[in-house]
Amino acid sequence: MINFWNIIGQNSGQLQVILNMIAIVLAFLAANYARKQIFETRQQIEEGNRVSAYNLKLKILEIAYQCQNDIYDIESKFEVFKEKYETRLAQKGTSLSTFKLDNEHSIEEVFDIVLHLLDKPKEVIKIMIEQASSKDSNLDNNNLELYLHHLVSIKGSIFLSNQGLDRRIKDLEKILVH
Repeated sequence: MINFWNIIGQNSGQLQVILNMIAIVLAFLAANYARKQIFETRQQIEEGNRVSAYNLKLKILEIAYQCQNDIYDIESKFEVFKEKYETRLAQKGTSLSTFKLDNEHSIEEVFDIVLHLLDKPKEVIKIMIEQASSKDSNLDNNNLELYLHHLVSIKGSIFLSNQGLDRRIKDLEKILVH
């Protein structure tokens, strides 16, 4: 045993160099492994962002198409009302454009005002659909979230407009039936 310590003592400089070389190799391997892990993490984050953007685009398209359908339903509802009562009013010698609800507005003008309020949301929805479905759009998640926020707001406005239109039609039906 004493002989072993003597050998180590005589070759300590060489042993330190060998141990330093082993430490350098291990440090290089650890740094290389850490670099590889960072690269893989970045790839996973980028993939997660792509998936998130894709899901946001799908949600935007889903809500935008629902809004578009709701607007078309509102417009269609007015056309049905218009057709239904135009002949009835014609028999009474008047029309939707001449029958005054108040001193200023005819039935047709009131509904035109309501329907005109849907023009801007319809235009915005069209743009959002084009942007979200375009392969060339470079919208990041923040912009997509902003689009989604606006769409939810628009959907709420369309819902309230639809309810208002339904109430107005019911009120007008009461007036026109008598």
